Amino acid sequence: MASLQTLRVVNGVSIGPFTIGASIHHVLGRVKTDPAAWPKIHVKYSTSEPLLHPIVVELPANGLRLNFDPAEQRLRFIEVLDFSKVRLQHGEHTINRLPAGNDEIRALPTATAQAGPDFKHVYKEFGPSNPGEYVGDDGKAGTYCISFKEGIAFLFPITAPEGFSKLDFVRQVAVLDSSACGPATAMVVFRGRSWPLARRDIYTADLSDLPLAPGATGGRREGMPAETELARVRDRGRVELLRRDVPPFMIRLGETTQQDLLTELGPPDSMFKQDRSKAVGGRKRRTSSMSSRRSGLQLDGHDRTGGSGRALSETDSSDAWSDEDEDEDETVVNEAEEDADVGTWWNYYSHGIDVLIAQAHQVPARSPTAPQDDENDVEEPYRNVAIARNHLTVTKICIHGNIPGSWQFNRHRRLRWTLESWPLPEHAQATFAPVPDGPRPLTSETKFRDIQSHLRAVFADTYASPLEEAEQQQPQAFNRDWGENACLGNSVELLGGFEDGGSRKRGASAYGAESEYVRLGEVLVYGFPGLAFEVLKNGCVAWLQVW
Repeated sequence: MASLQTLRVVNGVSIGPFTIGASIHHVLGRVKTDPAAWPKIHVKYSTSEPLLHPIVVELPANGLRLNFDPAEQRLRFIEVLDFSKVRLQHGEHTINRLPAGNDEIRALPTATAQAGPDFKHVYKEFGPSNPGEYVGDDGKAGTYCISFKEGIAFLFPITAPEGFSKLDFVRQVAVLDSSACGPATAMVVFRGRSWPLARRDIYTADLSDLPLAPGATGGRREGMPAETELARVRDRGRVELLRRDVPPFMIRLGETTQQDLLTELGPPDSMFKQDRSKAVGGRKRRTSSMSSRRSGLQLDGHDRTGGSGRALSETDSSDAWSDEDEDEDETVVNEAEEDADVGTWWNYYSHGIDVLIAQAHQVPARSPTAPQDDENDVEEPYRNVAIARNHLTVTKICIHGNIPGSWQFNRHRRLRWTLESWPLPEHAQATFAPVPDGPRPLTSETKFRDIQSHLRAVFADTYASPLEEAEQQQPQAFNRDWGENACLGNSVELLGGFEDGGSRKRGASAYGAESEYVRLGEVLVYGFPGLAFEVLKNGCVAWLQVW
């Protein structure tokens, strides 16, 4: 039988390695590195609305349950549901009532009830408290929740006498200290004065002062780059990363260098050399100096393997669109561009982004509805014409949403984003339902159907014809499957899309069992000038690429 772990409890802060405010990416990364200590991990979430309902991580072998909010994916509160499966240490004393010498998990029917601390033991350890909360009817069995100090609460089963709910707190304590009250059945560590008050906004309270990836002591890790909290995406290839306690970092495509990334974000967690066959779709590209239109979709087979250095068999459609109006005599194969470095992906799993380092060959797209008097709207001469440079810069950025149920879940930490430079044109505002506080911003929590309708209105006047608009906005479909050996090296099946006229096939249903592998289901990638969105079947955006 397995030995019991001893986890230290800090009021309102942590239980063992689990710290309030930590990201689910950090927490799952910790438990997965020690399967002997955490043998079973159950992740529960809503398949239809994963960004509206909480994410729950259960550790049944350890008697713990971790609760995360859906938008920021931060740990909000920790529950101990089985006191017989873990030894809880508070200061110099043990909280739960494990018999002396009990170093093993006992599979007894009454183990949980025997291991929970009684009211007298808890009161002696934590001292006086505020009045608690009784749930139940007088004269019947109910539950009494009482918070001690700040950030810790216990739930006691109680057979309440008649009129118990009307007693003052002193008399209620007398009942809790009697045989009418059994040992605690659960414990909660949270941030707040009391559990009843904290529950009111437990999933929305501001935790911006807490680290997403805390150190061993629960605080910020020394010598680490500032954590990114939000990405503001602007037109012309600008992504502003907001960070706590330090100025924002503006990434500009075609300008920001590798040294800039090292200075601001630190070294990448992994690097991946992009394969030329995947970068250009396995065939030569046609270029024309007369071609001015750009594709609405760009994809790359960058590192999805969590640092293993293996590429997905994914076709990049970055140059799928070609100028079909030009004569064949005017079409040339740019051999110099074929031989140029196609780039290296820098994977920042802890920041929630990937960046492609390569030679810049195009000017980032401008939003047709962006204000022209933007204070950051500085027109350098080289921004008017795409000039190949002899040094490498950031040419693409991928921002990950870490959606539960998506194929890349927990490879990257979730980074929230907003689209800042694509307001609705005046003639289209009447077609959208008015909002009392003004137009709602487009964010990482917005369903793609709303993002799509908004951006279609923004770019409607940029297409030469409705047919061109329809062709440019056709999604590209991928069907992802995950082999039993968890090797994602060849886990993408291209189902058609941009290069073959936008035709799509329907893949197997998501999570349907197959004989040789588990099929993760079809995802669609939609493109607009400068932006690409991977969209899950539930309408959530799995990642946003800026190019």
